[in-house]
Formats: sequence, structure tokens, C-alpha cells
Amino acid sequence: MTTPHADIPPPPPPAGPGRTAAGPVPEDGAVELFPVNFTAYRDHVELDTEQHVRAIAGLLAPYGLHVNQWAVPEKERDRQAVEDRLGDWKRLTASHPGNTVLYWVGHGSAEHLAHHRTPAPIDDGVSPEDVARAIGRRRLHPDAEDGWAVVVLDACFSKDFARKVHGTLLDEYGDADRFLLLSTAAEGHAELGDFTRALEHALTITFLGQKTIGLAELGSQLARELRGYRAINVDDHRDRLVRTLPDVASAVSAPLDQIAELQAVIDRLPADEQRHFLPKASGAELGELAWYFHGRTEERDTILRWLTTTASGSLIVTGPAGSGKSALLGHILHHTNPQLRDVLIRHGHLTPLPSEVPCPDDPFDLTVHLSGLTLTHTVQLVAQAAGLPDLARQAADGQPPSDLVARLLGRLRDRHAPLTLLFDALDEAEQPLALADTLLRHLADLPRVRTVIGTRRSTKEGPDQPAPDDTDILDALRPRSHGTGLKYVDVTQNQDALAGYLRAKLHAARQRGTLDTDEATIEAAVRRLVTDHQQQDGTEPQQFLYVRLAAHELLADPALLADPTPLTGRTHRQLFTHALQRLHHTNPHYTPLLRALGLAQGRGLPDQDGIWACTADALTTDDAGDTGGRIPGLVRDAAPYLALDQEHGQSVYRLAHRTFTEHFTAAPDNPVAHAAITTALARQARHSLDTRASSSGIPRPEDVSPYIRHHLITHARLGHTAGALQTVADHPDVLDTLDLADITATVLYRGLPPNEVPSAIAGTVLFQNHIHETDSAQHDHDTSGWRRWWRRLGTTYIQGTPPPTETHTHSPTTWPPTLVRGAVRQRQLHLQLAGHDAGVNAVATFTAPDGTPRLATGGYDEMVRIWDSPATPTG
Repeated sequence: MTTPHADIPPPPPPAGPGRTAAGPVPEDGAVELFPVNFTAYRDHVELDTEQHVRAIAGLLAPYGLHVNQWAVPEKERDRQAVEDRLGDWKRLTASHPGNTVLYWVGHGSAEHLAHHRTPAPIDDGVSPEDVARAIGRRRLHPDAEDGWAVVVLDACFSKDFARKVHGTLLDEYGDADRFLLLSTAAEGHAELGDFTRALEHALTITFLGQKTIGLAELGSQLARELRGYRAINVDDHRDRLVRTLPDVASAVSAPLDQIAELQAVIDRLPADEQRHFLPKASGAELGELAWYFHGRTEERDTILRWLTTTASGSLIVTGPAGSGKSALLGHILHHTNPQLRDVLIRHGHLTPLPSEVPCPDDPFDLTVHLSGLTLTHTVQLVAQAAGLPDLARQAADGQPPSDLVARLLGRLRDRHAPLTLLFDALDEAEQPLALADTLLRHLADLPRVRTVIGTRRSTKEGPDQPAPDDTDILDALRPRSHGTGLKYVDVTQNQDALAGYLRAKLHAARQRGTLDTDEATIEAAVRRLVTDHQQQDGTEPQQFLYVRLAAHELLADPALLADPTPLTGRTHRQLFTHALQRLHHTNPHYTPLLRALGLAQGRGLPDQDGIWACTADALTTDDAGDTGGRIPGLVRDAAPYLALDQEHGQSVYRLAHRTFTEHFTAAPDNPVAHAAITTALARQARHSLDTRASSSGIPRPEDVSPYIRHHLITHARLGHTAGALQTVADHPDVLDTLDLADITATVLYRGLPPNEVPSAIAGTVLFQNHIHETDSAQHDHDTSGWRRWWRRLGTTYIQGTPPPTETHTHSPTTWPPTLVRGAVRQRQLHLQLAGHDAGVNAVATFTAPDGTPRLATGGYDEMVRIWDSPATPTG
């Protein structure tokens, strides 16, 4: 049976006009919800399943949902009614023959699912064979070949029941495909509402911001949360949930509270206007959606005029940390996006520009927030924006960054169409100086390319710190060609703009009814936090980030409006610490979850595959409670401090400002923390490989989370003094799945002494060029087996002796078992440069015009190649 829950959360509120659950049949690719739900029973406790059907319909509404309601009254849903209902489904409904979700919810046992008249105990009812027959016949129906089916069994003991359903499907309907079968009960009784909560977590947290969701990924995530049975027979390339209504989270990278506010504006639009808005408002990847933005009119107008009158060159928006550079650029983006601009003006979130200020429509071919990005990834994004898919593919394949940049600049030089690129948060890139020097300054030299770049002046600059003497980022961005167009826009402190922003933020909350106060109290708080502060002698001027943080804390604790003393005169870091203390008081599990984001690499941590929870668990010794289960609460309570982003095809979360990250990265025990993260993620990767091996044969690198493949080695480097690199070396199967470019960059470009690199990792780097060249298609598709062979051979040369024998239950026995014969000459770790097609007969070093060292090689292939020095990181 299913256990009713006394405190079931209400279903999600309606998602806005045009998102009703039932209605006309939507376009192809949309979803039918086919509930088989039981509320009234003759011999069992009644269940309120209707609210969960409504909640699931609300969650699936943005995917073009059509609900096939069960018209039979609840007290007439007996065996015959069930047979008729399943008969309708397996024959396909005439109105919707495509993608379908059959949701069965009610009482059950391991042998039967109960209907209204099923006696107690449940030893009669609907059998696994009945359900398998419905699935098999629907999937084998000729009209079902273009669609998929998801079947959810939400009942007690449904794990055993679903296992029997799948067994019957394999035995009697072996040709049935494109189905996903899930149960809710891990063992024993199920709690009504578990599936609703798991689906809400998946769609509003795990996959938030993804326009499409692969059913295999969705099934794996739901099974992880429900711990029930799963049978996945779908292909993520073709079997996907596809949003049919606009999703702000997929169009922008911004703090979560701002995303939610803009989504609410769009949800109020008529359905037709929403669908028109969807393809028009995408691509705005900036750190701020600042429609409460005030002031900065001179800076705004300067940027807009530059976009209107300039054909090439670079405009650099710079200023102190926290001064509001991203907010200014977000403001520009709002005005230059016609659809977004019109919506925000109509709803009072944006003031129209004066008639004399020019405003080009859609000037940007690419807008990107550079936080955590490498040079290679940036090249890939620029190539895609410029319509160079072949070059973008080469970047994705891990070709040398210097080669990629040279090809990109050459192709853009020959390109006749103009290209305008907006880069924000250059100082938050993985290697800002290398990115500026190697790529961005050269873009400004091209005749038809314009770049707008938002950045701090120096890598040594930070809020609450004295301004540094150097301007190394600006120096790296300065083009070397005389006459190249270069303009600066300085974003400095502006008291009126800060007061206007804070006032508008608080007034908006008051108008929405989320802040109960009067105008006089708001004005007094604004005066205390901004105006009075500026009049204190010797006090550093406040920056935009300060009022943003203060606004969040005032809204979270309105009592501070009457007496904002705890917020006045504080630094940015002190304000953030105040927020952390408040959130810890709300739920102590929030602290390790936030610290995990502070120590995250790349663009952030995915919730998918349990990565965020696993990382947070590694940072706490408190075993009481499920840390991952607190993520939805944290996303709600800390929305202004969290940002949603995308990396490697997954939704990822990060802290919304570099200042927040710096709070955690400055901790003295971080090497130990990174070592703990390395251990936890390595174990999780090993578990994924073992699970794949036990269920379907040879594991693949793709079985391991993309976050682990690309960033585990960085966590290991940051924790190497605590033994983290050795932890990776001690998991050779995991090492063989990690991204080669990331391993090579970590070992050679991050200042690690060669004698501190474990031999297994050094051996991988030694022969990384051969691993790249290995064609897995010629080796039984066992990439990991051949990579293992190269890694072991490299280890042999590094240490002078073969490594210990490894037991490889995951690989076939066809890969070469012999490493070397005879004596081995030990080699030092070095990078083998691949590029010449024949022998090299000339090598020379020289200094480039920009003062950096270079290496030139000449070969029998009659080619001369120029290389960046290994001491100069290139991403």
C-alpha cells in the first residue's frame, strides 16, 4: 500500500497564463500525462492522489503538456475500469499518439497494484503482466515509433513490482524500445508525494535552465532520489523533454532571485507572446539583470554611442571590485534587446531612453560571463558565434590552444561580416592574463570585430582591499598595434545611483507585498546605509555590491529596516559573513553546501549525479541528515547569493559574485578541504564505473560525471599538500577517465614540482599525445583499455620499472599485455609537442614582441612552427 502523508506540500502554483495543464493538444514533441490514479478504496485508506496529478501536470506544463483525464468516477475505478484505461493507453489515444507519461499512483504490493475493489490484504488486482502487456503493446504499435513512454509506478513495494514488469517486458516484448520505467518505493512502503518532490527537484533544481532534458538523464536522477527500480531503454539524443514555453534560466546567467523575477514577468504574458519571446530573448549570459539599476547615465550613453558608431576595436568597462560593472553591462543588454526591453518597459521595470540617445538593436553576436572559463572554451564560443562550426569542434576535441587561437584569428581576419562580442568578468576566468594576452587583445586588431569587456583592473584587486599599484589585466588587454581603437569606461562610486538602487529594490518588494513597511522607514534605512556613510570622514566610498548585499539582508530580515546598525559601516566580506550566519541559523546544512560552491571549479557544481551533495558531504563531519535534500531549501533561501550557469551540457550552480567565492578560498585549511573533495569525488567516480561494469559491460569515460572528468584533477592539485594527487593516482580506473588537457595543464602549467607528481599521473602526461592519436574504433571501442596501456607505459618510463599488475575486470583481454621488454631508461616528465609530420632538425628560442618567450621548430616537412613556452600557460 501507499502511505498517506500528513504534511504533504501543496502543488506548485500555476505557472502563469498559457501554462495550464489541460487544454488543446500541443505541437509535436510535447507530452501527454496519462494518470491512472486511485483516491477512494473499498477496503483501504483513501488517498488524495488528485493533488499530486495536478502538481505533476504543473511541473510538466512548460513542456507543452496535455492531460488525458480519467473520466471514470473515483468509486467506479475497479478492475474493468482499469482494463479499459490501460486499453485506451496501449492502443494510443487518437488525440495524442506521441510522447506519454503514464503515472500510476495508489496502494500496491510486490505482486499486485490495487484498484477500488481490491480486498485487503492486497492479493488480487493488477498484475505485473498486465502492466507489461500495456507497455509492450503500446511501444510496438506502428504509430508509436516517433514517440517515447515514461511509466511511473507510485505505490508501496513498487520496486519489486516494477522489476517483475521489466522481466516480463524482456521475455515477451523484447523488441519494445524507447521506454523508461520507474518505481518509487526502495523497499517496503512508499510515501505519497515522494515522486512529486523528486520530479520538482529534478525540473526546478537539477535541470533548471536546460531547454531539453534527456530521458535517460532524467530517469537516472529520479532513481537516485527515489532509490526505486529503474529500467532505461531510451536514447538521450532523440528521447527528450523539450520546453515549449520560454525559460529565463536557459537564456541568462544571473543570481537566482533575478531569474525568478524576470520569469514572473514573462509568465504574465499571453501564451502567444511567450512563444514569440522564447527565440528572441536568448543568449544573454551576464552576471546581472539590473532593472533596478539607477544612475550611470553618462557611462551608459558612452557605451551605446560606441556600439552605434564604431566598426572595430575594443571598449573596456572597468572599475573597482564591486562597483557595478556587470550591472551596467546588464543594463546595456536590456536596452539593446528589443523584445526584453519592450517587456520590461511595459511592466515598469525599465525606463525608456531619452530620444537623443542612440540604441542599436541586438548588436551582440555573443555575450558570455567568463567566470571559470579556459582559453580553449572561450575560443569555442567565439567560433560558434562567428559561424565556424569546424573550428568549434576542434576546440571541443582538445587541440592545442595556441593553434586554435591562430586559426580563429586567421578565419576572423578573412571574414567579411561584422562580429560584436561581449565578455563580462574577465578577472574571473580561469587564467585571465593568458586569455587577455593570447586572444582578447588580438581580437581588437581585427578590422570587423568589436569587443566589449568588463573586468577589474588587476588580478590583485579585491573589495575591502587597498587599490593595487599594478593594472596587469588592462596591460594584457592593450593591443600592440598602433592606431587600434581602444576606449575605456570607468565605473566609479556614485552615491545617488546607490541610493536609487536600494530605494527601488525595497519599494518593489513593498509593492509586491513581501515587505511590510512604510516609505519613511525605507528612506531612513537608505539614508543610514548610503548617505550618512558617505559623510563620515575617512570612510571608503561604498560600491554597488555593498547596496546589493544590504538590500538582500534587509529583505531577509525586515527588522533591520528600523535599525540597520548591523549592516552599516561593514565591508563586503563582513556583509556576506552576516548572510552566512543567518543562513546557517536557518539550516546548518546550508553551510557546507555554500562552502562547496565556494571551492567549486569551472563554472560551478551540478546537482546532477549528486555532485553538489557529494562535495558538501566531504566538507562536513555531520552525518545526521541528507545534505543533498537541503539543496532546494538553500536555492530558495539563498537565491540572491547563487547563480545558475551551464557547463558540459549540465546546469551548474555557483556563488553569484567573486567576492562571495573569495570568502571561502581565503580559508587556511583549503588544501585539506580540496583533498577531502578529491577523495569523495574519486570514490563516486569509481562507483559509477563499477555500476556500469556490473550492469552492462565495459565502462566508458562518459559514465563518470563531466564535473569529475574535467575538475577532479584541479581539486587534487589544490589539495596536493594533503595527499590529494596521490588519491587520484590510487584510483587508476578513475584517472583513465579524466580529461587529458586538464591533466596536462594541471601538471605542467600550475607550478607543481615534477618530483611531487605521482608517477601514474606523470606517465599519463608523458604520452598524452599518443593517447590523443589512439583511434578507439579500431580497438573494440575500449578507449579506457588503450589509455590504460599508454598510462602504464608512461609510468614505466617515469619510474624506470613497470608499475604493479592491475586487475582489469572492466576491459577485454585484447589490449596489449606487454609494456616493455628489456632494460628501461628512466625519463623526466616533459611535454611532447605534436605538429610536425616529419623529423625536427632545428630548434630555437626567442622573445616575442610582447616580451614573452617563444620556441621555434623546423622540420623535414618544410614547416616552421611557433610554440608558447611551457612556462607560459595558455589554458
